[in-house]
Amino acid sequence: MDIAAAAPAYGDALLARWNDLASFLTPSQREKWWQRLWSSYSQRAFHNLEHLNRMLLLFDEYKDQLHERYATAYAIFFL
Repeated sequence: MDIAAAAPAYGDALLARWNDLASFLTPSQREKWWQRLWSSYSQRAFHNLEHLNRMLLLFDEYKDQLHERYATAYAIFFL
């Protein structure tokens, strides 16, 4: 899938997830990190926005079985 085409499809959902996960940060800090994440994922061929979205869907499926939900969610965004 073309990254440019994927961005609108995933953008709002990914941003909402990020804002929820990073709710302890100030709004400006959340925005700064979101821009950095968005930029990084938008430039990637494989670990791109589509991949990030798929990983978060798997997270939703298995989150009740995880002992470290927040650590896992952060790992999805940052690894």
